[in-house]
Formats: sequence, structure tokens, C-alpha cells
Amino acid sequence: MDREYIKTQRIVERYLSGDLIVREARDFERYCQEHADVLDTLPLPARLKARLAIKPFDGTDTSVFPAIPSSITRVAVEVEGKQRRKPIRDEDDDLKPVINRRRGVVPAMLFGMAILLIAFLLWQNHEQQQQIKTLATQAKVVKLRAPGNSQVVRIAPSDTLPDNPQVSISLAEPKLLDVHVDVSGTKFNNFALTIDKTDEARVILIRRMVADTNRELRLNLNSSAFGPGQYQIKLEGYDWRGETSPAGWVLLDMR
Repeated sequence: MDREYIKTQRIVERYLSGDLIVREARDFERYCQEHADVLDTLPLPARLKARLAIKPFDGTDTSVFPAIPSSITRVAVEVEGKQRRKPIRDEDDDLKPVINRRRGVVPAMLFGMAILLIAFLLWQNHEQQQQIKTLATQAKVVKLRAPGNSQVVRIAPSDTLPDNPQVSISLAEPKLLDVHVDVSGTKFNNFALTIDKTDEARVILIRRMVADTNRELRLNLNSSAFGPGQYQIKLEGYDWRGETSPAGWVLLDMR
């Protein structure tokens, strides 16, 4: 008898059900006693494994099989008698405290995760409220006001974005900015003009601006529409196919 024979012939199931003949039962018991590593892997009750591991089966003890097809019946009788005298402590009894501890850990982990989630939501709500207050303050700062006077601003764009502002404009009082952008150094007649506040957001995008006879782009801006900071003006020229190409940069400083 070997491991494969035990598996293919369903020796374990037949042993437990009492369907093995005496010789097969003895061979199986002897194999289990000689191969403890295989015995540990078989689907047998813990007490039966202990019995098979320690009791010698040399064929001399014929009382084990007096009138039954296998020894499983005698084992069942012995176990039943011991159960009446003293409850059997199975291996599962040793696992119960561990299982109970694990069951207690799961609710604690879920409770801790819920606390962390609530704290994160509260912090996020606080941050959003602060951002709303900041934006409201900024909105008040850049509130449009009627310009009291005007200022002419003449700009000559450079080929690349300058490191330093080319023009500085005071925001102490609202004024109408009459901006002249010199595009005489370019080959384009139609332009796209984009104004972005540095590292923040886009302010203005104008497409298809046509240069006047002085080769200038003219636009009027209310200075109160701009908050303090630096503003990038990007010029792009349209070719005959309607595609744009870089045409120059301007950097303004408003304070």
C-alpha cells in the first residue's frame, strides 16, 4: 500500500465507513504507523490520527478485529465511551481563542478606519472653507471700478518670454489702459492674443485681431479688472491656412 493506492482506492473513506476488509484495514493502519508524514495529510479525525500513529499493528493483536470488517467500529465505541466520561478536547478548541481574538480585531480596525475617514473629511471641509474665504477676499480686491483717467501703454514684444517685466502699471487707482502692441517686426496681419496671470489662470483670449495701418494691435483694458501680479501676453500669427505660429511675448507687472 502506498499514497497513490490510498487515493485511487478511496481507502480513507472506506476505512471510516467500515467497508474495508480486515487485511486492508490492517495494511492501512500499519502504513499510517510507518509513514507519519502521510498520516498528517489524510482527512482523519485528530484522535484517530493519534491512535494510528502510536498503536503497533504487527498482526498479533487479533482482538482489534474480532468480528467486524475493520477496526473503525471499535474506535467509535471507545470514543463514544470516553465522550460519556469526559468531553473530548479537539484541535478546534485550541483555535477558538485565536479565532475570537481575530474576530475582535476586525471591528476595531473598521472603527479605526471610520475615525480616520471622518477626520479626513472634516479636514478637507475646513480646507475648502478656507479656499472659499480666500477667493471671496480676492474677488473683493479685483472688483471692477470705473476708471478715472487713462494711460497709454506701448509695448514691443520680444521673441521669447522675458525674464523681467517690460512694463509696470500701478493699480493704486482705476484707469483705462490704451495698449499699443507693435507687430511691425512680424510678417503676420492677423493675430491671436492671450493674456495669462503667471502661475495662476487665463485672463483673456482674443482671436483674429487685425493690425491697423501703423502695424499695431490696439486694445483698451480696465486696470481694476486685474489683481496684483505679473501677466504674460502671448502673440500668435495666422498664416494663409489659418494655422498659428509664435509671434512674440510681453511680460507686464501690475502692482
